[in-house]
Amino acid sequence: MAYEWGTADRRRGDDLAIAIAAGIHPSRLSLDAEWMAEHDLRVAARLGIGLIRVGSMKQIEALSAVDYRRHEIVVCLSDGTARGFRFDSLELDHAIGAVMAGNRFNLVGLHCDVGSQLHEFISCPAAVGDMITTMDQRRHHRMVLTRVGLGGGRTVPQGDWSRALPELSMQIEQSVDDACATLRFPRPLVVLTPGLAITGQNAA
Repeated sequence: MAYEWGTADRRRGDDLAIAIAAGIHPSRLSLDAEWMAEHDLRVAARLGIGLIRVGSMKQIEALSAVDYRRHEIVVCLSDGTARGFRFDSLELDHAIGAVMAGNRFNLVGLHCDVGSQLHEFISCPAAVGDMITTMDQRRHHRMVLTRVGLGGGRTVPQGDWSRALPELSMQIEQSVDDACATLRFPRPLVVLTPGLAITGQNAA
């Protein structure tokens, strides 16, 4: 599994300000648009944030209005019970089309928050398989995405998560290998965003 060193993931405007004040260059930051007010999102875009995750047309439209810097964009997906665009839906098609039409956007991958709510059942391996399948469908339209993101979730049970975490990593690795081999898809970068599935702690 690949890891990105020297980057930081932010979810709120105050987190973003703290990171920049600490000396982290905006281009090394990734931002989750879900947690940002529209005004703050536009300010962040003007600062030159390197990568932005979007989960609604409203967020895409807000970023489209900022004609300043080029941004790498990751589109958030869900199984219909969480934020983001539903897998294999017209809404997702429209969202990807809007990102592709943006002069300042570079669509690089997909992201899924796994089991962010207690009632959700989707697993990390299932999410990886669904995302790579979606990416393979885009490849037929000459669009090759290179990044798979996972975050959130309660996949790791509370308790001895130090043993459960390596098991989760192996499951994700196997799922990526299986999906890529089946579809003959080039292996993407897998990025884990801290959450309950990653840390096994109470804070998402």
